[in-house]
Amino acid sequence: MVRFCSLVLAALLAALPLTSADSAPLRAASSAQFVLVNKSGVTIDQFYMSPCWAKNWGNNQIAWTPIWTSKTFTIKDIEPGCYNLMVVMPYGNKCVISGELLEGIKAWTITQWTPFRAAAGGCSYIAHPVSAGERSQDRHGFIPMPALR
Repeated sequence: MVRFCSLVLAALLAALPLTSADSAPLRAASSAQFVLVNKSGVTIDQFYMSPCWAKNWGNNQIAWTPIWTSKTFTIKDIEPGCYNLMVVMPYGNKCVISGELLEGIKAWTITQWTPFRAAAGGCSYIAHPVSAGERSQDRHGFIPMPALR
């Protein structure tokens, strides 16, 4: 009888849903991580990331934590999706990656050439174009242009 009760109890416990402590690794696996790697030779003290739909940059993600050259900084527990990323180099020069899809683990390596490219305005790029919206064609009030001759 004791063995039967033990088997029933084991079966009931096995059928219970996972507790929050057991499911934490599952949630962590579905979140993204971003690693900023500094190989530039200068200290980076400003890094911003915002969802692609946001109208501003939000807070400095590395405030009070400068990333010296040869160091990395990891931002964890990011909701996967589309993000705009910006690093501010010395003298206020900026590098921007627009439309970066963050899933799993992504890294951005700031090299020795990044400060020079930032000063020249050539280090920003679009990773993935992001839709500004869509709508059906508005045919009301449409005036055709005269044909060119």
